[in-house]
Amino acid sequence: MSWPIRKEKESSSLSRLTMSSTSTPSSATNTLPIRTLPIVEQWDCFACGQCCKGHTVVLDASETRRLSEQGWARHPDFKGVAVTQQVGLLGGPTALAQRPDGSCVFLTDEGLCRIHAEHGEAAKPWACRLFPFQLIPVGDHLRLTMRRTCPSAADNKGKVLKEHLGLVRELAPHALPEKLESLAAPGIVSRRSHPWADVRRVTDHFERIMLDERFPPVRRLLHLVRLCGHLAECRLGRVKGKALVDLVEVLATAASKEVNELLRERAEPSRTARILFRQTAGEYVRFHPNLGDRPSFAKRWELLRAAVRIARGRGEVPRVHPDMPVARFEDLERPLGGLLAEVVGPLNAYLEAMTASLQYCGAGRFGWSVVDGFRALALAFPVGLWVLRWLSQGREPTREDMIRTVCILDRSHFYPLLSGYRHRKRLDVLARQRGLERLIVWYAR
Repeated sequence: MSWPIRKEKESSSLSRLTMSSTSTPSSATNTLPIRTLPIVEQWDCFACGQCCKGHTVVLDASETRRLSEQGWARHPDFKGVAVTQQVGLLGGPTALAQRPDGSCVFLTDEGLCRIHAEHGEAAKPWACRLFPFQLIPVGDHLRLTMRRTCPSAADNKGKVLKEHLGLVRELAPHALPEKLESLAAPGIVSRRSHPWADVRRVTDHFERIMLDERFPPVRRLLHLVRLCGHLAECRLGRVKGKALVDLVEVLATAASKEVNELLRERAEPSRTARILFRQTAGEYVRFHPNLGDRPSFAKRWELLRAAVRIARGRGEVPRVHPDMPVARFEDLERPLGGLLAEVVGPLNAYLEAMTASLQYCGAGRFGWSVVDGFRALALAFPVGLWVLRWLSQGREPTREDMIRTVCILDRSHFYPLLSGYRHRKRLDVLARQRGLERLIVWYAR
């Protein structure tokens, strides 16, 4: 689980949160140190305004009261304009109002925030102030990373995260719940509980493999998927400490040998795997940054029809958003060819950060095991390459195409469709058929 932490310059940016930020500071960060990841992560706000589009910003009572006290009802530019709205049809929580296109009612044409401009940064809702920084509890410390829904974060553009630590420590008490030390660790495999010490013994091994630059990212990913398969077949209830470390070493060695065969075969995915893959890819594209968080009933019906067509995989790919070019399904199956390092860089950085931060088995996926969470992350890799083919239809992929792809992948992280029971069962089917490995190899061509 995780809590996003935000640095704000002149623009309003926010992320959909899994829980509301608190207005009363917590003492949690006084006892748990904050550490950055063993990779270079960079960020600064460049006022693109992208994070102010298509996100629901839930407000607590104090934030709603503060907005009222700011006098927006008397502001000449907001006469007759509601600045808050209810989430849901049956009297849900209050959120910042959105325009018909899904953008925040306070977003200016310049990508700036009216609240910030007229009342200062401290007057904005906590969710807006805290994005895109994210703190993830991993037992005895918090790991600082970023939500790559923000294009600047996806591009690793700006100052290194260590330079933001002072601000993060200042804002963290307003977003973190108390008693972080008592939060349970995710299981290593489904239906098993494990202490943080043992979970970290496994996830640290995942991190070492994923960050091993001696091998290409595709090989690292396949290595870990096969390791997940072996872990899922083990009875880990009584394996602890040094014995668990030794077991993971043996399983990882076996998995590494199996990768050679997978790469040599490059077998085409089965029909079932392709259908499940396209269903997943369609749900990821649903989270296009400009689609909005709560579409109209007409838009929902359109998205449902598009999902059915994507699952069938014939003819022209339905354009779920005007930004997506016209393409046919067969176009998205063709080999990409060799991609420049600067093009694949954002996707590789996304995979490495998700692995090192443990977001894959935490943020947005409560109750998921390490194995389940990593399989979901691994499936995001071929989905990303499928989306990249679509975005760059008819030309060579660019870094900007990949940044947009990573934003789509990251936005999905908190949404029920890709963090619930249905998606986990989909991953189970792919794992039993070794479909996940074949999908990774197939779309990496």
